[in-house]
Amino acid sequence: MTNEEAKKEIRDYCNRQGRFQEAREMVGMEASEIPALFISYFDKLGRDDQLVLVEALVQTAIGQSDGLSDCLPVAILTLSRLCAERRDAGVGRYLALLEREFSDPQHVENWIRCGDTARLPSGSSFKQHWNYGSLLHRLLILIGSHGYQDTEEYIKQRAISPAFKASLVRNSESATPPPMPTTR
Repeated sequence: MTNEEAKKEIRDYCNRQGRFQEAREMVGMEASEIPALFISYFDKLGRDDQLVLVEALVQTAIGQSDGLSDCLPVAILTLSRLCAERRDAGVGRYLALLEREFSDPQHVENWIRCGDTARLPSGSSFKQHWNYGSLLHRLLILIGSHGYQDTEEYIKQRAISPAFKASLVRNSESATPPPMPTTR
């Protein structure tokens, strides 16, 4: 799989086309199964193709894929789903890049000044909304990062959105695997 082929698959998934067109029929509770379509496809790929697809997803999630800016939220959610499923998807190879994206001063300043809006921006403007920061935060936790914590504290102290602050707490509570039980 080439990077361009991977981008086409991401676009198809985002737009519910091609191999993902059955997602168009999924509504209500059934729509929660749409990510499973992608996971199933991902599992059928060979390791090299999986790595190319993950690289394209990361590029899309941080806004570095031309023509895929509308797929940015879907890409970051898909990466989180891959990590949450405990798949060795190769996302950890991009840990430093994702940590830099989360701690980027311009992003952080945008997020802490962003209030709670009824409608999320689309495309590359999504990166300016605190929801992008929250999604990156969750992904970093799922990958096993510890490089986000200073930025997390800074945001918690300064963000004007109570929902943003609460999302960071929820991410930490829900994305962290429970500790292993101890024996006596």
